[in-house]
Amino acid sequence: MGTTAGGDGPHMRLVLVESNTTGTGRVFVDRARRFGLEPVLLCADPDRYSYADEVTVVEVDTTDPTVVTEACRAVGDVVGVTTSSEYFVEIAASVAAALGLPGAAVGALRDCRDKGRQRLRLRDAGVPVPGFTLARTDVELADAIAATDVPMVVKPLAGSGSMNVRLCVSADEALRHGRHVLGVDRNERGMPTPTGVLVEQYVDGREFSVEVVDRHVVGVTRTWLGPPPYFVETGHDHPAGLARDEEQLLAGTSVAALDALGLRGIVAHVELRLPGPVVIEVNPRPAGGMIPELVRLAAGVDLIAAHIALAAGLPVDVTPTLRESASVRFTVPEVRHGDFRDRTGHVISHGRHAQGAVEP
Repeated sequence: MGTTAGGDGPHMRLVLVESNTTGTGRVFVDRARRFGLEPVLLCADPDRYSYADEVTVVEVDTTDPTVVTEACRAVGDVVGVTTSSEYFVEIAASVAAALGLPGAAVGALRDCRDKGRQRLRLRDAGVPVPGFTLARTDVELADAIAATDVPMVVKPLAGSGSMNVRLCVSADEALRHGRHVLGVDRNERGMPTPTGVLVEQYVDGREFSVEVVDRHVVGVTRTWLGPPPYFVETGHDHPAGLARDEEQLLAGTSVAALDALGLRGIVAHVELRLPGPVVIEVNPRPAGGMIPELVRLAAGVDLIAAHIALAAGLPVDVTPTLRESASVRFTVPEVRHGDFRDRTGHVISHGRHAQGAVEP
């Protein structure tokens, strides 16, 4: 275990177990300091993070909850353990539980992050999801594809940023991609991933997300996607500009999904499609794609600050203070990976009128 100091700071500390390498990683550090907390980054490789020299860094094996727990005890005065990375939410919650600190139930997070278990729990609770079949072997994959109409979506059981998610318009294409997914046993961080494929009936329609803070719906965001067969998010608008009844329908379905999964005390990002609504995915962490910044600009609600407050057991206020609109559009000059890594830049605009924000 190695430590580098980022300077003197407050005695109450917020531990970040790794971080996302783009987007809001640095924002988490800023918001922690606004609460009077000293951010401490626990990570395996500080070189991943452009802001590592601005904070206290402890180098540890962050895939081992026992090691992370002992590192937190060594840091001392820790009031919260969290992460901005999809891949480490379970570990952060496990460590928080071991230290008696706030956090979501580890089992609920595990079920949520495994897309197969998530689908099963939502379906069993009556939450609308696409038709799906789980496949863990080549034979099961072939059977799942044969039982699903084209077009279909073939995706891994774990991951984020639309990595290895494909829209397939033929059984042969689905089989090829499914076999590729079955052969992937580690994510881009080198962490083991569950072996399996989710074969889903494609749900056509408009895509939205609902941003939720501990069962309180902050707002609904419209999502724009690039051309198939990929699901690269090319832009977002907040608010979504929906009629009130549609907005309430999306909000109610999202809270029902979180209840079905047993998720409490977190900031969540629920993706859905209309007509329906149909839940595409529940993410037990703040949205990516600059959505937290859009919500801050449009509604005056800071999702990252809310996330940190929940982790540290501090009061959370998500009362909107603005009624504006904000949009982001990403530059995607060419498809290289078919996921979030193809986005090379972005432009954000905001104002009082939706049309002005949508056209940066």
